[in-house]
Amino acid sequence: MSKYNILMDDLKSRILSGALKPGEKLSGQLALAKEHGVSAITSERALFELEKAGLIERRSRSGSFVKETPRLFSKVLVVTNIWASENFGFTDYYAGLMERAENAGVNLEITRISAPDFESKMAALKNKAVILFGFEEPELVKKLKSDKVPHLVMAINSQYSDFCVTENRRAAARELAARLFHDGVCRRLAFIYNPLQTNHRTCLEGYLASSVECGFKPMTYKADEDSVNTVVSGLMNRKSPPDSIIISGGAMPLAAIPSIFKSGSNVKLGVFTENSSVLNLRNTAWTAFYSQSETGRLAFDMLYGIASGKITGAGIQHPPFEILRPLRPA
Repeated sequence: MSKYNILMDDLKSRILSGALKPGEKLSGQLALAKEHGVSAITSERALFELEKAGLIERRSRSGSFVKETPRLFSKVLVVTNIWASENFGFTDYYAGLMERAENAGVNLEITRISAPDFESKMAALKNKAVILFGFEEPELVKKLKSDKVPHLVMAINSQYSDFCVTENRRAAARELAARLFHDGVCRRLAFIYNPLQTNHRTCLEGYLASSVECGFKPMTYKADEDSVNTVVSGLMNRKSPPDSIIISGGAMPLAAIPSIFKSGSNVKLGVFTENSSVLNLRNTAWTAFYSQSETGRLAFDMLYGIASGKITGAGIQHPPFEILRPLRPA
């Protein structure tokens, strides 16, 4: 390893460990050279590379200082298995990520795993970090680990990655069902979900746990955005229809509204803020509220902690959530 790399790695380690604190002034070029037994040219190159890496800032006539928020990677590659335009809630996650990235001076790039240039982007992962959005692929996670690329899974519970940031949907669904039950608005509480969606199945686990804790009989029905109106209509036309329905997902509750209103019943609705559009139902629906923007912010912060070495081992983080009663209860 070259002498400037040895010096640069030593200074980088001291910055990331906190030995050199944010805003602290580094020794000058000549002093560094003398301290480490290298030439002034070598110390100058080390400082240049640290500045280029976003760890220090060099001020004319003042010297070199540790940045308040050192840039540990130049780009975050957000990898998904769908196009952003196909995902109803992608914008909220992206807003949180972008807020943190702009503050840290880091670029964000979204790519699809099936994109023709995906392999070339993976091959050029030097000084980058990766967020797997809404999916995991075991071979990809294995490669990221092998290449020591900082990475995590966002928006779903991970199976293969060591790090994950996602909403606590199981707990939110459990408490949403319990709130509906204890508010006395339901005794026949149905749950509609898409079994093909991992997050919907997680919400189902919470609903079923609540049914045991509260003592109501579970009523579960499968649907997707195209069929949810038909499913709701069928439920409402039964001899003993449900008095309340929890609908999982972000788009499904909105898609089901026509059938709920058309039925003329006083059925109570429970929803999850899988995206900010669901808040349009706040007047009449019990809402499990969590912020996808906050999930994006947490994901960037955790990624930064992984890259700095401050977060090790394995871990999962959840944004806070709360159960909101309708603004205009019936």
